[in-house]
Amino acid sequence: MKKIFILFSLLAFNLCYSQAIEYYYPNGKFIDKGISVNNLVKKYFPDVNLFHNPSLEGSTDAHANKEGVYSVYYKILSNKPLFVLAYNKHTQKQIDDAIAAFDLENYYKNWRFDYDIKNSVREKKLTDINLYEALGKPDNINTTSNGNLTITTMSYKYPDVVFVLKNGIVTSYSLNQ
Repeated sequence: MKKIFILFSLLAFNLCYSQAIEYYYPNGKFIDKGISVNNLVKKYFPDVNLFHNPSLEGSTDAHANKEGVYSVYYKILSNKPLFVLAYNKHTQKQIDDAIAAFDLENYYKNWRFDYDIKNSVREKKLTDINLYEALGKPDNINTTSNGNLTITTMSYKYPDVVFVLKNGIVTSYSLNQ
């Protein structure tokens, strides 16, 4: 009986906790509440296959204030915010402050940048489109084709990284930090 009570208590707590989570666009407009991050991305950002959250990943860019806890989710390898997760209602200024707190230069020098690239490459989700959106036009690009296979090398001076792509998907990279 005691185990059943504990189980129901945990389920009730989890339900209440998840219902307290609210999501906002960077402009402060309410998106949804009480759903998981992955379900939110699938529902409202179906074209986004990669995103990162420095505040949940142990980086130095955690976002919290006296009024509550919130996290900003960005497009992968960039400082382009997708949405803000909040555990209670927030003002536009608080959302703006959370977004502004992310230090892109620090991210590029942080182990998280390498980790995000490594995971994205391992999952075979990092594409040339992701790189253009996050890092812009490469400083150097070389492409060779052989039948159905196209190999492209994209080099960036800042951050100092070289990507090798096969048919538009990053297969390897070299990062100099």
